Amino acid sequence: MRISTSVLAVALGILVAIARPAYSQEEVEIPITEVPFEVLQLAQAAVPAPLTTAVVEVDPDGVLVYELSGQSEAGVRYEVDITDEGMIREVEQTIAAKEVPDAVNQALQRWVPDFQPQLIERSTRPFIEGTWYEFEGPDPRHGGELDIEIREDGQRGLIQQDL
Repeated sequence: MRISTSVLAVALGILVAIARPAYSQEEVEIPITEVPFEVLQLAQAAVPAPLTTAVVEVDPDGVLVYELSGQSEAGVRYEVDITDEGMIREVEQTIAAKEVPDAVNQALQRWVPDFQPQLIERSTRPFIEGTWYEFEGPDPRHGGELDIEIREDGQRGLIQQDL
C-alpha cells in the first residue's frame, strides 16, 4: 500500500499541531476543579490557606504551570506556582513592610530611593538560593509600574519596569 506524499504531509502537520504546546505566556483563569488532584494536593500542602483560584500558562520551555492562590482568614494571600508534574517553582506570601529584613530595605532605598511599594511578597523558590522579597508599585522617576525582587541578604536584585 502506497500513501501519497500530500496525505502523509497533512497527517504529520495535524500531529505536530496537536502535539505542540502553545508557547504564548498568556495566563488563562480556570476553575480550581480543573487542576489535577495530585498537583492541587502538593500545592495545598505548601501553604496554610485554602487555595481557591487557578491560572494556567505554558512557560517559554513549553512546561504547563499552574498558579494557585488563596487567602487565609487573617487576610494573608498565598500563591503557589507548580508544574503539571508536581514540581513547586515558587511559593509567595503577602507581608507587611515591617516584615522585610533590614538588608533588603537598605538595598531597596539604595537602588530606588523614593519607591513606595503597593504590594510586598516573600518568595521562596526551591531551585534558587535564599528567600526573595518582591515589591510592586509606581515608578517614582519615570511613571509606569516597577517590579523589584531583592534577595534576603540585599546583595542581588532585579528591577523591571512594566510599560
